[in-house]
Amino acid sequence: MTLNAAERHRTGEEFAQNLALTGLSPHEVAADLAFTPERLRRTLDVAPASYAVDVWQLRDYLQQAVLDAGGTPVSHSVQDRP
Repeated sequence: MTLNAAERHRTGEEFAQNLALTGLSPHEVAADLAFTPERLRRTLDVAPASYAVDVWQLRDYLQQAVLDAGGTPVSHSVQDRP
């Protein structure tokens, strides 16, 4: 998965919105995903150094966590590409 700068920015904003909707702290999310705090920060920011698998895992985790909290997840504007 290769995203351009605008797509990384949009995805990072969507992650931040969904994180807020979960009611979880970044520490809780990092622990649940077995990510270090730095790895979570990179992935939340969709930094160029982040791994695609981490981005997908975080996306799926946040969507489910929002649903579990009784909310409606923010949809993702960037879809998976081959």
